[in-house]
Amino acid sequence: MTDQQDKNVIDVGSNLTDGKIGFCLMLIVILFTFFYLEQQPIQNTGEEKLDPYGISQQNNETIKWNLPNDELLGFVLIPEGSFIMGSNPTFDRMAYANERWSLSARQGKPILNDFFINKYEVTNAQFALFMDHNRGSHVSQNTRDQKPVTNVSWPQALNYSKWLDNELRNSSTTPDQLTKFLNMGGRITLPNEAQWEKAARGTDGRIFPWGNQPSNLLANFDNESANDVGSHACRECANGLSDMAGNVWEMTLSPLNAYPFVSERILDTEEAQPLLVMRGGGYNDAANNIRATVRGGVGPGSPSPVIGFRIAITK
Repeated sequence: MTDQQDKNVIDVGSNLTDGKIGFCLMLIVILFTFFYLEQQPIQNTGEEKLDPYGISQQNNETIKWNLPNDELLGFVLIPEGSFIMGSNPTFDRMAYANERWSLSARQGKPILNDFFINKYEVTNAQFALFMDHNRGSHVSQNTRDQKPVTNVSWPQALNYSKWLDNELRNSSTTPDQLTKFLNMGGRITLPNEAQWEKAARGTDGRIFPWGNQPSNLLANFDNESANDVGSHACRECANGLSDMAGNVWEMTLSPLNAYPFVSERILDTEEAQPLLVMRGGGYNDAANNIRATVRGGVGPGSPSPVIGFRIAITK
């Protein structure tokens, strides 16, 4: 073998060795990257699926009511004070005429006492337990169905509220803060529309619960069906509430009267009432109907597949 041939053999061997080393290094980098990413938390994209009910961790009482398994059973305190109510069409181009406060003022600043409102809409699972307790029937008897309950009338929503009120008053496991509020004149019922709007938009006059622009990442709208409650994480939303925009419309205690808002609420009775205010818009609505100021109307005896409710504790 000539010197040139020896050199070629050495070069080839050297290249093969270098290639093996390079391949091994690349494989190590790939494996390290894979295992590193596996250890990282999944970032919230706005469509984070929540498990507010923590079914595997519920105690006997929360299972009986199917309420969220957190410190206050899903209730959030809304502090007393004023807030901006109604719409200014100069700021909100989607505003409807019935959102104007008065002939002389586009928006008002009512003052409300403190109250609690639940972070989530009432679910099929919660309502099924109530109906079972009263030996009734409903569209869903699945005690793990976390879609918002619909096709219920206003009197049925009030009856559910009364049942839960009695349950919490007579349970030793009711959180102390809720027990104290109930004993000081509070009661579980539907929010009136001023309470609903303050809970939805906070005190800064925002158009949507999270800000001034619509977002499909933060609400279920322009869609074909309702989602499980809490399916859209919305930490940006006022008071951290879920589904205050979209998913299903929510009934309130207030009659659909012209503004300015009058604090006198409708008595929670099953007698016939005029059109009642519903809020929040539904899954099949466009962005203009899921604004925090939108005022829809529904008859008290008119169940609908796009209307549900949320409970509050008010005085």
